[in-house]
Amino acid sequence: MDFAEFYKFVGATLGIFATLFALWDRMLRYRPSVSITAEHTKNGNSRALLRVKNQGPFDILIEQINSTSPHYYISADSMLGIVHGVVGIIMPVLLAPNEERFLRIGEVAIDGATAKASGKRVRFEVCWTRSDHPFLRPFSVRLWTSPTDIERRKQAADIRADEKSED
Repeated sequence: MDFAEFYKFVGATLGIFATLFALWDRMLRYRPSVSITAEHTKNGNSRALLRVKNQGPFDILIEQINSTSPHYYISADSMLGIVHGVVGIIMPVLLAPNEERFLRIGEVAIDGATAKASGKRVRFEVCWTRSDHPFLRPFSVRLWTSPTDIERRKQAADIRADEKSED
């Protein structure tokens, strides 16, 4: 192998690594973190919330959140957000760097059957985009859970609220 062949090999290898790094940076790096939590409300009930946190140093736009179960919908914590969530229209959510937002996980009984009765796993898919480079679409973030897990988190929020009220 002469010098020209070696030079082309090194250049091609570095080009491949640079391309892979650029794709990783645009599509996978700084993905938002998604988790499920619950809070106890003033009226004595608890509700499940989807926590979405921006991990990047730039604004991100949550375009939509899809659920695989027809028993669950995601909505903003306002009357307009709830109406849009039930209808299936997700309002976009803008998150600043290191900002987190709590979105309500609503439940719908279909023909008298609840999500807990179905017992099937649920996937929430968060579709998002970067504000600084919207050309390449980043991969969505997926969170798997179950109705039992959501109910356990609500019960934990109730227990925590009871412990705080006793203090």
